[in-house]
Amino acid sequence: MLSVAEKALANAKKNDVKKIAPKTIAMAEDEYRLALATLEADRTATQKANIHANQAIWLVQRATGIVDIATKFKNADFDEEKKILWYQEQISQVVAAIDTDVDFNLPNKKVINSLHQALADVVQERKTLLMGIQSAETKQTQLVKDTEQAKMGFEQEQAQDRADAERFAKVQALYTPEEANVYRQLDNVLIRAQGFAFKSGSSEIESSNFVLLNKIITAIKSFPDADIMVSGHTDNVGSEALNMSLSKARAKTVANFITQVGLIAEHKVTSNGFGKSKPVASNETAVGRAENRRVEILIINK
Repeated sequence: MLSVAEKALANAKKNDVKKIAPKTIAMAEDEYRLALATLEADRTATQKANIHANQAIWLVQRATGIVDIATKFKNADFDEEKKILWYQEQISQVVAAIDTDVDFNLPNKKVINSLHQALADVVQERKTLLMGIQSAETKQTQLVKDTEQAKMGFEQEQAQDRADAERFAKVQALYTPEEANVYRQLDNVLIRAQGFAFKSGSSEIESSNFVLLNKIITAIKSFPDADIMVSGHTDNVGSEALNMSLSKARAKTVANFITQVGLIAEHKVTSNGFGKSKPVASNETAVGRAENRRVEILIINK
């Protein structure tokens, strides 16, 4: 860069630029000397030296521009008024792009201040516009992200719904109509098992119940994170106290089978009895009473 600055100064000297722009050329020469002095002090300080060299080149170019304008004035025989009018025309052309009228009827200082404010307003408007664009782009990016997340969430929810439906269908298919009916209650599954063959007045599990109990365990294991509520129910034959006690005992027996044979954690299984208080059919018929004598297993999905 030093060689370029040196050449620029040499050309300026050759063209007598200093004659018309002596102060500007003098500043260029000072910058060039500073560049040389910087390297003489430290040969590795090329970056700092180049700063001075570039400034020297810029000043030479400015001085050359001054000469061009001065030559134009001289060749066109411009008097002082024409020079001012030319200057004002240059300003008008510069600010035409921002659609601003220049009040040349005002003192030059006010003209410059007015133009400075107009340009500052344009710069501020541009900054505001850019901020608005950036904000809109940020919102758009976030909207796309939110849409993708919502889509993924919806797809995951659909996949989960399909998986739940498949699990429910498999559980439902385990039982014959005589053994149990299976219902969905939102996320939970209710197995209404009316196929238990308890002896009258007994809560002891008969061997004939093992198949049904194993199916219940299979169903429960389809929902490994669920809690289990076992509830016993009777028909209306016999005393209320006896039915309540019997329903609790049968529910407890089934719950114990689930934890001990099915190896389901005890803290996840609870039991209770409701006697004849929650019939699902009429107790006026033998068929209805048979439906009411049941054990229900509620699989509570968290």
